Amino acid sequence: MPGDYTANLCHRTATGEMVPYEQAPIQASDDRAATQEATQWIDHVRDLIDDGTWLVVKDGARGVYYKKIGAAIMPVRRKRPRDPAELAKLMIDIASGEVTDRPPTKRTKTRKKRASARRGANLQRKT
Repeated sequence: MPGDYTANLCHRTATGEMVPYEQAPIQASDDRAATQEATQWIDHVRDLIDDGTWLVVKDGARGVYYKKIGAAIMPVRRKRPRDPAELAKLMIDIASGEVTDRPPTKRTKTRKKRASARRGANLQRKT
């Protein structure tokens, strides 16, 4: 049964209150579908988004989804595909310049350092 949701672009005040400045009604079957509809709506109102903007999806008075979507955060990067054929196509697209490759994130670098440190520690214990 579809529910009535509202997607809001909001600014957060110093007291932590969310003040909406743009709203859109959404008809969706559940919270997940409402969130997907709201993220699609963002593409139509991209010119209204600045650094302090939050997306808030509500079902009546109940907050369903809160996400900071400031202008600097908007580009969403997809994960690498797990399917070998899709991964091969991505690698070819990157090599040919059709798609730009993303640099490793700080989180990835930190994980690699920790993993190598653990491996080194494990090697030292075995000897």
